[in-house]
Amino acid sequence: MAFLGEEEEKEIRKILAEMEDNVEIKLFIGEKDCPYCNETVALLNEVSALSDKLKLTIYDVDKDLKEKEEFDIGMIPAIVTVGSKDYGIRFFGIPVGYEFITLLSSIIDVSKNESGLEETTKEELAKLNEPVHVQVFVTPTCPYCPSMARLAHKMALESPMIKADVIEATEFQDLSLKYNIHSVPTVIINEKVRFEGAVSEKTFLDKILESNA
Repeated sequence: MAFLGEEEEKEIRKILAEMEDNVEIKLFIGEKDCPYCNETVALLNEVSALSDKLKLTIYDVDKDLKEKEEFDIGMIPAIVTVGSKDYGIRFFGIPVGYEFITLLSSIIDVSKNESGLEETTKEELAKLNEPVHVQVFVTPTCPYCPSMARLAHKMALESPMIKADVIEATEFQDLSLKYNIHSVPTVIINEKVRFEGAVSEKTFLDKILESNA
């Protein structure tokens, strides 16, 4: 069964036409405990076929151990969006519903190698001297989630000190229980700073700086 209809493909082609440089989607899957792996493969195959600048590479976490370790993959399906380098941009789960926007936006941003963040944000991120791990919990039905997911990915694109994981909360219920996720979006930074709901770029930056203090 195809995920994308003819009209959807046409719209996605228009979006992907904005790409400047090549982008590789590295998809990590496995046979165990991954009910949406096959669907994720099918969806990303359809998307990657819509642009010559987009390449899909699929890895099996039980066989491709070197790549699994290199990209620090702890759960599947896992999507790593790579341009001229690995920017620390991750999506865990199948990117459907509102989160399909997150996937496309990350592809475009990575292809342009430009975060689009405000200059003051860029200046503050350039001062980071300790690693920052951002986790954004989302669901496909949450209209406010893509803005936080994209901000996290933009921050990672801008700073080599930041790794940004967007996690589909309903697919990874054990992790959601661990962090007591009751609403989305919920953002957790360095295990010590937490906030819920959509916030401004400045507030997101302030939370990152707070976690790095």
